Amino acid sequence: PEVTVGGKLASQVSKAGLGYTFHRVVDGTEGEGTITVRAGLVDVAGNEGHGECTVVLDLTPPAFTFASVQPALASTGTTVAITIDASEPLATTPTLRVGSKPADLKSQSGLRYVFERRIDGSEGEGTPEIRAWGRDLAGNRGSSTSRALTTDLTDPDFSASTLDPTIGCSGT
Repeated sequence: PEVTVGGKLASQVSKAGLGYTFHRVVDGTEGEGTITVRAGLVDVAGNEGHGECTVVLDLTPPAFTFASVQPALASTGTTVAITIDASEPLATTPTLRVGSKPADLKSQSGLRYVFERRIDGSEGEGTPEIRAWGRDLAGNRGSSTSRALTTDLTDPDFSASTLDPTIGCSGT
């Protein structure tokens, strides 16, 4: 007997009575989407038999689009809402981190997920990495990053260096 998956030969791994078991490690050369699995065999009398079925191969990891980061400028104590859209249905809720800290899922509708994170200063000054990742129904893992958030953790500073009652003060 011979079995092909997307035109690629599968290996026979066992035979028990009239049953055969074949194995093929999917490597991406079979194509993606609906793939035909074909079996052909010849019995001891020379009669040929053929059969086929289809399987769906999903080899593409999910992608995440950052729809919004509100507010885009945050200081310590600010709660930031981050909305992401997944490119396809996911097996589980995606994970989102701001810097090294997790964000909490607040809502989900279809492929849209809204997370919140209270800025605590551990994110650092500037544009911390926001990273979303997850797994699709086929087990493919995908991730995306953004730097759409700016954190300003430094209080403004003013120091008077000279005070002249006739002109006011000047400083840096």
